[in-house]
Amino acid sequence: MRGKVKERKKPVRKFNANHTKKGVCMSADDLHNDFGIDTSCVHRWEREEGLIAIDNKQPALFHWQTIRQFFEYKNSSHKFPKGKEGEIACMKCRLKRKPFKDEVIIKKQSTKVIRIYALCECCGTAMNTTKNSACELEITLTWNYKVVETLSKFVKPNKQFIQRKDIPKLKFELQSPVKINPENERLKYKYYDRVISVEGWNEKTLDQIRGSMNAFDKFTNHADYKEFNFETAKAFVKEISKDKSINTIHRTLKNLQKFFVWLKEKDGYKKAIDIDCIDALTLSRKDKEKVNFVEPKEIIPLEEMEAVAMDFKPTNEMETRSQALLVFLLVGNGIRIESALETAIGDLNLRQSFVFQRNPKTGRPHRTDLLKFKQELFEILTKWVDLLKNQYNFTGKDPLFPRVQITLNNEFMFEKNGYKKEFITPNAVREQLEKLFENYHFTPHAVRYSLTSFFYESEITFEQEKAFSQNLGHKNLYTTRDSYYSLPEQKKTQIIKKFDIEEMKARNKAREMAEYDYIMRCISNPEQVKKVFDLITKSSEKP
Repeated sequence: MRGKVKERKKPVRKFNANHTKKGVCMSADDLHNDFGIDTSCVHRWEREEGLIAIDNKQPALFHWQTIRQFFEYKNSSHKFPKGKEGEIACMKCRLKRKPFKDEVIIKKQSTKVIRIYALCECCGTAMNTTKNSACELEITLTWNYKVVETLSKFVKPNKQFIQRKDIPKLKFELQSPVKINPENERLKYKYYDRVISVEGWNEKTLDQIRGSMNAFDKFTNHADYKEFNFETAKAFVKEISKDKSINTIHRTLKNLQKFFVWLKEKDGYKKAIDIDCIDALTLSRKDKEKVNFVEPKEIIPLEEMEAVAMDFKPTNEMETRSQALLVFLLVGNGIRIESALETAIGDLNLRQSFVFQRNPKTGRPHRTDLLKFKQELFEILTKWVDLLKNQYNFTGKDPLFPRVQITLNNEFMFEKNGYKKEFITPNAVREQLEKLFENYHFTPHAVRYSLTSFFYESEITFEQEKAFSQNLGHKNLYTTRDSYYSLPEQKKTQIIKKFDIEEMKARNKAREMAEYDYIMRCISNPEQVKKVFDLITKSSEKP
């Protein structure tokens, strides 16, 4: 009995060189996972076509700049070589050839385009190409071709002709040299793999880590990490402080510190790297205060956001999606925009008022209970879900906020025509949401700040505060209190003006008296509380 026939792998014909990750070396397995290239194909490139590894060690690692240049070389190798003027591409020869007996047939494809038919002078294969209709005179006068109604029958010439496969293929050569330190690159490769597998950072954070490492290697001219010393650390801090923002500098130094702490535990680097040198990769105390300073966030009243969501009259698909997204951010307890755009229709349960989301930083799943707003807002969200399901046949696995479908109309003009089942990025909707608010610089995260400010101004209990913090997806109250809430200047002034120093002195002095302790103990007794209350009320009734 024959076994199951394996499906043949579809070879990759075109490579997008821009998708190579900057600042990282890749193995054959990485190229297979990211580009779908078979590992044996990568090893054949290294063995036969000149793909250069960083060293002779295993596993073979290839620098990202080398991979980018090699992909460009592979893409160009599939193109037809440039031929002489007037030649047409022959698909059998894989070269550009002249027409047989200089005869061509010209047919008008449209008012602006003509199609040219001919036979290859070497193999007799039918060739065709399109040209602008204005080139018809050029074909007859400049190229000296005859325009005929039927082509002559091809007679195979006696002379041998060259095909593209007979031309020796040139090996790949680097167009621009790549300066690296192989030992450093292998260490970074191990570190990146450790960061991905153990800490589970997302791709955006990994790009920041790679950028920090690349900036340091460029500054040291790819010197060995064993040569890292105190003077190098101080000079690097001084160099990046010239043209970088304080937050970028802090993030870069923090990433480097973490890397060198990890490297110091490896064999061969325990004595080479001093802990004082690692500590030198830090900001001054004054600059650290600037990093920790939290600017006051712009708070938008909830009433205004509700009014914008309900009064807005959408005129096209993008505006309809923006209105539904704003409502979702409000009732979804200020769900992060990245999580909102990754939400599927099945993750939203309007009957039981909750939505399942994933933290965009850690990927941790989290249930968010919807807040109880006006019924009109929920009706907008319900109509949006019904529109996707009924009119566009969306299912529970499809995106809740999909991409807008762009099609060509009868006049060959682009127009918006419904939605297609694809997820979108936050940049695609930020500007659309900001257009809804004229008096504020609106960002999707401003909904979280505004909701936090509203809850704290409402004097909620500790349990309510903790429930709201957990619903935001915060692990502790410190994040909610310090990062998301700050007193407005006007309210801070009102509170400070209510402080009476002399009255506070009198209260503090009364607390030191023995009678004060006795009275406080009596207040815990309900009968004593009633007697004190009766005494106070009687004294207040006397004229």
